Amino acid sequence: MAQPRQKQHERRAETRRKLIDGAIECLMDMGYAGANVQEICRRAGVTTGAIQHNFGSKQGLMTAVVEELFRSFADAAPPRGPARLPLEDRIGRLVDHYWSIYGDDRYFAILEILLATRHDEELMLFVARHRQNLLTSLRSFLPREFSDVDLPAETLLEIAHDMMDYLRGYAVHRLYQRETRLDDAALERARTMVREGFEAALKSEERERP
Repeated sequence: MAQPRQKQHERRAETRRKLIDGAIECLMDMGYAGANVQEICRRAGVTTGAIQHNFGSKQGLMTAVVEELFRSFADAAPPRGPARLPLEDRIGRLVDHYWSIYGDDRYFAILEILLATRHDEELMLFVARHRQNLLTSLRSFLPREFSDVDLPAETLLEIAHDMMDYLRGYAVHRLYQRETRLDDAALERARTMVREGFEAALKSEERERP
């Protein structure tokens, strides 16, 4: 029995998906300069005209890549822990969540584009919007998840943000030296940063708990 013909909008969505995936592969393997139209299309299995037809230009495709990756990274809320989970476990979940983002090799696809197009005002505004979404999510999440820590929401956010900055910096370091031992030490350092900021402000009833 003959398979039903794919609808035009389905074919277009599939082509866009292939081009985005091909661009991400190129960025991770070859950097922005090496991610040329011919190589992206070769990996996507489409003709070079597909980029123009679907995205208008290579820059349009790269904007779609940033949108795809940055939205999934920046808009993903940290997981809520079970009620009354020990502080150390909640801190571990928070750190592990953001390391799953910054330790992901796909994060470098974003960095490649941002560094290459850092004077693109439209792209920078797009990134700024998603960064604001991230901060808004954290402002809501942290006071709920760490209700036993007697700190203002903005102070909780500053501590978490310092931890995230550290993880981003360590992720760049891994380009030159990648070892499980170093990863473990870096994650423990990130947990310690949060723990030291939070533990001093535990509410009295939590301090007295055995």
